[in-house]
Amino acid sequence: MIIGKRSSGQALLEHVVLWPVLILITMAVIQLGLLYRGRVTLEHATFMAAREG
Repeated sequence: MIIGKRSSGQALLEHVVLWPVLILITMAVIQLGLLYRGRVTLEHATFMAAREG
C-alpha cells in the first residue's frame, strides 16, 4: 500500500512539472505560426505594392 501512495505522489509531481512545459511548447508553436503568417502577409503586400508602382 505504501508503494501505491508513493507512485501516486510521483505521478502528481510529473503532471505538475510536465503540463506547464507542454503548454509553453504549444504556445511557442502557435506564436511561430502567427509570426510566419505575418511575414508572408508583409512579403505579399510589398510585392503587390512594387507591382503597382
